[in-house]
Amino acid sequence: MTDSIRTLGLIDLPVLALHSRRVYPNQAVTFEHGQASHGLRPGPLRLLRACLLPGHQRQIWVARDGATLLGVAALRRRGGRSAWEIDTLITTAPNEAFLLDLLDRAVATAGSDGAHRLFLRLSTASPALEQARRHGFVVVTEETLFGASQPLPMDTLPMDTPPQRARRRIRADDDALFRLYSQAVPQEVRWQTALAPAEWRAALEPLGRNGAEWVLPSDDAGAAAALVRLGRAADGSRVSVLTDGRPQTVNAALALAHAHARKERPLQILVPNYAVSTMHTAAAIAMEPVATYVLLVRPIAQRARRLQLAERAVKGSVRPAIQ
Repeated sequence: MTDSIRTLGLIDLPVLALHSRRVYPNQAVTFEHGQASHGLRPGPLRLLRACLLPGHQRQIWVARDGATLLGVAALRRRGGRSAWEIDTLITTAPNEAFLLDLLDRAVATAGSDGAHRLFLRLSTASPALEQARRHGFVVVTEETLFGASQPLPMDTLPMDTPPQRARRRIRADDDALFRLYSQAVPQEVRWQTALAPAEWRAALEPLGRNGAEWVLPSDDAGAAAALVRLGRAADGSRVSVLTDGRPQTVNAALALAHAHARKERPLQILVPNYAVSTMHTAAAIAMEPVATYVLLVRPIAQRARRLQLAERAVKGSVRPAIQ
């Protein structure tokens, strides 16, 4: 491990601020930012603002050479401590050793918190994809982001109104939703993401400040037909749906998302490529593919001392101001 990488401390804040307005693309993609431009994804400036707020949950590693920023990796929990995700991955140097080192620190950080998996979503064209795979990240699935340049008119959707039985998700729904997840998601994907209800809850992606979730009950008592997860951002709304695969269920789920999305703003749908019915429905309502991603996961053995060993490799001592 290189001694130029350290946890973000007070002495690193001026360097982060100095580079905040320069264009360094954030390779990591999260559900809440979707196809947002690199400037709207968490970059140095947004990361600096976020980490100065009380109660923020990110762990941040910085690679620097004097006053030159070489790279930044920020990670956070998903729905629980057993699943983390990298939401910021920035490199400014062509040397891939810095990127591999940042990924190594991220794995160690998540592992020290008891995480079983570390997720990372990249564009299919990202230069970091090959390095991440060499580091041990495994491809879970490819995903397609469908969107429209203008808000969809209501009459474009296959249903006039969402079903009246739809309701907000509560904790008591989790058993039914996990059964739905087990039926709808291929076994090889479940093997990489979640095999138990607690792991499934932990792996759910953050929706952002204005996110919401709804459940469509099934005709069978105690079962669920769909879970609709909606994130509302300044540049539009993004939705992911977990359904039983029936066309009428997918139609109802997308109509529900449209009804609660930000008005006069684009609606985007993130669809894993195994959800064929959802992809067909998105295409049928005149939404077009706007981006393709690869969702990766890094299995983590419980090696809490890895982070301690990583910190010992850093020369000198830096008081961690932001943890």
